[in-house]
Order: sequence, then C-alpha cells, then structure tokens
Amino acid sequence: EDMSDEQLRQRAMDAVAGVEQAYWNLGFAVRNLDVQRQALAQARRQVESNRRLAGQGLLAPIDIVEAETQAATLEQSVYAAQELVTFAENRLKLLIAPDRTDVIWNQQIWPTTPIVPEVVSVTLEDAVAQAMANRPELALLEVSEAINEIETRLFRDQTRPQLDLVG
Repeated sequence: EDMSDEQLRQRAMDAVAGVEQAYWNLGFAVRNLDVQRQALAQARRQVESNRRLAGQGLLAPIDIVEAETQAATLEQSVYAAQELVTFAENRLKLLIAPDRTDVIWNQQIWPTTPIVPEVVSVTLEDAVAQAMANRPELALLEVSEAINEIETRLFRDQTRPQLDLVG
C-alpha cells in the first residue's frame, strides 16, 4: 500500500511539473514572438527611413537593399517564433487534454502569468531539508527496502527444515 501511494505521489508530481514546464515554455515562446515582431517592425521603419534618405541623396541605394534584407531575415524569424508558439501550445494542450476531440484543442491558450523572476530567500540547510522531505523516490526506496527485508526473512525461513505433523 505504501509503495503504490508513493508511486501515485511521484506520478502526480511528474504530471504537475510537466504541465508547469510546458506552460512556462509557452510563455517564453510568446515573449520571444513579441520580441521578434518588435525587431521586424523596427527593421521595416529602418527600410522606410533609408528610402527617404536615399531619395534625398543622403544614402546610397545599396543601404536600402541591406535594410530590406535585414527585414526579410527578421520576417523569417517571426515565422519561426510563431511556429515555436504553436508547438509549445500544442505540447501544453496534449498534457492537459490528450484527447484531440476535446474543446480546448479548438481554443487558443495564451499565458496570463507574467514572467517575473522571483528572489527566493531560503537558507541552504532549509532548502536541503525541504528537498529531502519532498522526494517520493526516497520514500519508494525505503518501502522497497522494507519489502526486501521481509522477503529475505521469508526465503531464509524457507531454507530451514520443515516438520509436518499429521494427527
């Protein structure tokens, strides 16, 4: 019973950790997409600026081509970032609802939790104690050790002579 409880606890922790990781991956992918879009918008403004300056004779036409090339490269980066967002969103959906006929598969998931690093103030001793207390695999090992001891006693008892009395 203890073994199955600890195994269930381990599986639950793994599931929660997987969903949390997928959520934050989606959050970072969305943030990256925003950054790529901003860079593309800046590159397009640079193209327009270079065109105006070239029209006034202040820049060589090659500077326009260079800015357009940079904008095209950044546009490809936006597409790649969008693909990463879609991949991260689908990975999260798969963890939440493995059945692809579920309603969530027709909806967009957009992270709402801001990505703000938190400063955690905890002593090393407290962190280690908390980590050791929340390690289900250690509890599983203790249960396995107890089972092994019982089995060892059983097998040792089976090597002893047996006496059957019939009355």
